[in-house]
Amino acid sequence: MKTVTREGFVEHFSITIHVCCLSLWSRRQKQPPLHVSRAIFDAINMCNGEIAPGCSSVFAGIVHPVIVELHRITPKGNKPDAADLTGRVYDALDAAGVEVTIGPPLEAHGHGAPE
Repeated sequence: MKTVTREGFVEHFSITIHVCCLSLWSRRQKQPPLHVSRAIFDAINMCNGEIAPGCSSVFAGIVHPVIVELHRITPKGNKPDAADLTGRVYDALDAAGVEVTIGPPLEAHGHGAPE
């Protein structure tokens, strides 16, 4: 496991957050889409990221202010930029002292090392 920098975090997770999380961000919604925080947590785990033990229960509380702020500053009818959202999530987690690591690449099923 390696601790990830902001740039590495954005590079590693922004595409998945764009596909899996911003699709849940309604362009017409008047209230911030706080449910996206769960999708962000799931996206990080799906991409072999690990959040420090004990921090998963407070993840939503850390990320909700990010979503509220982006909802406030994003022009109506638009969705925020995935890299911006991902960077802001990293900043919020870092400010809260939550460490995110990325594990080694996973091997595809049935494609082990050749003998």
